[in-house]
Amino acid sequence: MFELIRQSPLATGVAAAKFSGLVFGIIVAVVAIIYDPVPRWELLLGIVLWYITIGGIVGVSAGFDHLALYRVQKLWWLRGPMISCCMNLVLVLIAGVTVNEVSLLVEFANGRLSCPLWFVVIDGALAGIITAGITDRVRKRHPNFGQESTLK
Repeated sequence: MFELIRQSPLATGVAAAKFSGLVFGIIVAVVAIIYDPVPRWELLLGIVLWYITIGGIVGVSAGFDHLALYRVQKLWWLRGPMISCCMNLVLVLIAGVTVNEVSLLVEFANGRLSCPLWFVVIDGALAGIITAGITDRVRKRHPNFGQESTLK
């Protein structure tokens, strides 16, 4: 498994993105514990796994960093937040009641940002840009970046 990460820039980027998603998920879970002293463990586990999933999807999308048909480069700082905001929109559409309960606990900006759709925009953009930035930097530092895969 570690041989694959050493040889492939895509696998290295996905591993870095999943790790940054794990770290971001743990940070958000700790903040949830601060605001709600008795949180449900299912919610905390779901938060951590959700950010690992977002990291994995952003990491895989980093391997496709250009549009082949138009020869246009996809910018990491646009691709990451866009994917993360779309994933958070799906979360709000599926589990809107739970996200609304959590967003009402946080008194941010005098309650003006307590709508769950602000979670989509703010949290999605932050998670996406951090994860995409780490992934892009790690992939470009890989010795095989820009070459064909060396896997046999």
